[in-house]
Amino acid sequence: MTLLKFSLGVCCAVAMTNVALAEGANSLIGTWKGLSNTAVIGADQHHGNKSNNNVQFFNSEFTIVIDKVKGQNFAGYLESKNHKELLAGAIRSNMKSGVFVDSDGVGYFELLGQDTLEVCYTHTISSDGKSGVAACTDYKRQ
Repeated sequence: MTLLKFSLGVCCAVAMTNVALAEGANSLIGTWKGLSNTAVIGADQHHGNKSNNNVQFFNSEFTIVIDKVKGQNFAGYLESKNHKELLAGAIRSNMKSGVFVDSDGVGYFELLGQDTLEVCYTHTISSDGKSGVAACTDYKRQ
């Protein structure tokens, strides 16, 4: 009888873990909007600024749409009024944080609540003159 109880307990734990994994990435699906706090060196497509060696500061509206999920991975796009690019990401085993990439940078995120996503994003100045960007944004699910 003890072996049966143990086996049942293991089965339940595995089932609950699988449900949590599925719900974790799925909890990101949707449209998220936020106002960025961004520091930029050089020209940047999203902010529409021209090549410049000075640091410029922006508060720009961004939208993240996550429309594909498989396991702990997801995909979608990041969009501003000036530019749109694909993103692909992964959610950590804690089901609250993770990482994504787009065409030129990396974002780290944490799900602060069901409808609040905190993202910090960066990319470095490249040898071909692309900008350096550091930004943090709180997104709200629409």
